[in-house]
Amino acid sequence: MMARKGVFPSSNRERITEEPTINSAQSAPTFYQAKSRVLIALILALSFHVAVTPGHAKGLTDEQVAQNQALARKLLKNLKPGQRSINLGCMDLHVDQLRRLASGEKASFIMDTGIPGVTRYWPNGNVPYMFNPPGIEDGTTDAQGRIAMGRKEVVREAMAEWEAAAQLTFIEIAFTNFIIDGPEQFILVSDHPDRNSSMTGKEPVFLGPQTLNIKSWDNPAFTKWVVVHELGHALGVFHEQTRSDRDNFVDIIEENITEGFDHNFVLKPDSVNFGAYDFDSIMHYYYNAFGIDGETTIEPLPGFEQFKFTMGQRTSLSPSDRAGMAAIYGALLPTVSPEHQPPAGNYNNPIQFTLIILASVDQGNTRYFYTLDGSVPSTDSSEYFDGDIVPISGNTTVKYFALKESRSPSNIVEVEYTFPNGTPMVDTPVISPTGGVYEGNQDITITTTTPGADIHYTFGFSFPT
Repeated sequence: MMARKGVFPSSNRERITEEPTINSAQSAPTFYQAKSRVLIALILALSFHVAVTPGHAKGLTDEQVAQNQALARKLLKNLKPGQRSINLGCMDLHVDQLRRLASGEKASFIMDTGIPGVTRYWPNGNVPYMFNPPGIEDGTTDAQGRIAMGRKEVVREAMAEWEAAAQLTFIEIAFTNFIIDGPEQFILVSDHPDRNSSMTGKEPVFLGPQTLNIKSWDNPAFTKWVVVHELGHALGVFHEQTRSDRDNFVDIIEENITEGFDHNFVLKPDSVNFGAYDFDSIMHYYYNAFGIDGETTIEPLPGFEQFKFTMGQRTSLSPSDRAGMAAIYGALLPTVSPEHQPPAGNYNNPIQFTLIILASVDQGNTRYFYTLDGSVPSTDSSEYFDGDIVPISGNTTVKYFALKESRSPSNIVEVEYTFPNGTPMVDTPVISPTGGVYEGNQDITITTTTPGADIHYTFGFSFPT
């Protein structure tokens, strides 16, 4: 019943996955219509088989194929002019797919590519995307009557999270008449009145957009991670709670699931799982997802009770999320650490610490961070810029790393400086007022906080001695 990120699938067969509404006080979305339930059930019946067999999809009888065909024809009669897809619960079917079902063609292509060498992963990790302006462009009104502001940036930030985890590049393209001018395949990020959802993986057959729907815009910090979750699906990842070993960790309480949404918990026996079961995955559902009146639908087994109210988090990618995506699209290449001067060791006099930054390696898109107290540096630490001089006069542990765009951080370099007989360095003098253009004579002061220090200065371009 789960597909985890852990279920980064070897073959992506689930087409649309939906993120449930977190607020249990809200009623579960009722997207299902009676006319579509049979087709959904039949499609799901074939969606979890690996093999694509000749003739009918594996597991479908002649009667079921005939039902699919008849229902597809009925749905086609209700299409509006220009309609490109039809929503079937948590799934969207392209009109051409529906026509192929109606023609009696085998249905297995809906979930499996059936094409040698073609997968649902994005080639070379390049993912074109386009914003659908209504409800996303600043100043436009969304489907719930809210004025959009800053939503594009939220989506871009979500994309950056996955780009920092694997060799992925999201390529924004301008909104256009994509039927005529757009790329062959791309993600269309759209506002939606009542669901967060996405295709799972890249559409392998039909050209044009595949929609990623977002309804949860109220809290930008939360929205970002909802988008991260949906992008995980678009990149080819299933839900954690549907991976093949799910039943060793959680119990799915089927009687508490809102009618019509049990497909969100279907176990995928052939899933490819990366790492141990991950309660902290961004792709895991929360404990009462799609629960009737907020009832528990996912109960951790004994020994895992501590995860009940933390699973389903939407605040970060877990280490396994990152590792799993890197296993699919390739790990980021590490940034090269720069050398430093002077070397570690004992010194009798103050030193000036510098990094040796080579333009051929830096390429203008590398940043450097350091600490002087022995703590582990992060991107919140002091940043070093080419040409900086860091004065050191006492025992100091310098730690630094480099981070290049589209690469993983370098290893942290640790440098120990000791001054067993050293003389403390004088604090840098401060000039007041600062440089500028002044009329007439101007008095200046030069001060230092080091008691008893002598200050030497010159005018012009000579150096003081």
